[in-house]
Amino acid sequence: MMLAGEIFGAREAFRPTLRSMEADQGDRAPFLARLTTAHQLEDHVINSDARNFLDWTREEEIAAAALTFRQGDRALTIINANKAPLERLTGADLIYFNHPTGSFVLVQYKMMESGSDGWTYRPDHQFDAERRRLRSVQLAHDRARTSSIDVTNYRLSESVAYFKFCKRNGAFSSDETRLMPGYYVADEFLGLYLDEFRTSRGARLVTEAHLADRAMYGAGFARMVAAGLVGTRASTSDEINRVVAESLSGNRAVVFAFEGPVPERSRGTDGEEAEAELVDPDPEALRGTLGL
Repeated sequence: MMLAGEIFGAREAFRPTLRSMEADQGDRAPFLARLTTAHQLEDHVINSDARNFLDWTREEEIAAAALTFRQGDRALTIINANKAPLERLTGADLIYFNHPTGSFVLVQYKMMESGSDGWTYRPDHQFDAERRRLRSVQLAHDRARTSSIDVTNYRLSESVAYFKFCKRNGAFSSDETRLMPGYYVADEFLGLYLDEFRTSRGARLVTEAHLADRAMYGAGFARMVAAGLVGTRASTSDEINRVVAESLSGNRAVVFAFEGPVPERSRGTDGEEAEAELVDPDPEALRGTLGL
């Protein structure tokens, strides 16, 4: 019941006193004392989420782009791929790795703007390029599904690629264990949504009004990841292990073995390249690179 409440944003109804203390405004810088909302940049939101995971203990950094968190005998590593070769390869800003289940979850961030239609996001060419790369991982996972299911590789959902939509004015929480406010939706759901909902002129438009009742929320999504109830398995996990390890080791030309050659595309709206360079990969392992 608690998990269900957190997934769909009702955490406060179950735990009204949980972490209710606010930061002492007297300790704030004067220019932040009256600040309740702020114009957030996507990079800042991603960096905040990359450094927090529920109430788990953050360990000493081994790689600047990867942080490991522990709770008891469980461990989880968050890889910040934002604007790095790894994002151009996977389409993800953050990659979560659950150690006990060996599963990866990929998340791409998008900022919603306020306008006459409320809070919205308008997909563009950059979005399409990122979604293609996320889909390549999802399709590889789908092809590698196994009929042999046990406790470790059981998944509540086969979706491994997600989008997080955040409001541009979202305020950082004083509770450092919480993720930035936002709506998590699986790529599969988003594809159905974009096919069904269009503006009167036929343009694609993601609206808060449509997401609010169907999305997962921060703590709930994090607990699904922590429990290994979502994420890759088997050969797909092994392949992501390899490319993450090579990327963190400085190989800027790594490519997935399950992808065919893709021509380099033009830069997106924020200046990022749409595709990574492609060469034949050499095998590596994420655990070895991170010393896990």
